[in-house]
Amino acid sequence: MRKDLCPPPIKADSGICQARVLIDLYYAHRLERGRPVEEIVDTLAGLFKAGKVRAIGLSEVSAETFRSAASVHPIAAASERYPEEEMKGLNA
Repeated sequence: MRKDLCPPPIKADSGICQARVLIDLYYAHRLERGRPVEEIVDTLAGLFKAGKVRAIGLSEVSAETFRSAASVHPIAAASERYPEEEMKGLNA
């Protein structure tokens, strides 16, 4: 596990590492390409263990990605990734 529980993407994004806040659900949207989901969830799990977040959620994930993430830490919420073809019809 990393010593720094808040790597630069999370520090810049939320500022919760130094803040005196408790987030009910940290919902990660559009996961960073090229970065393994296990690494992302491990970082968020560190925030959970530090008492900064109560639960972790993931957006736009496949079933395979969800299983990989859940093998690191329980995932409380998730939304499915929709094929781009289906999304085009929604914006018409």
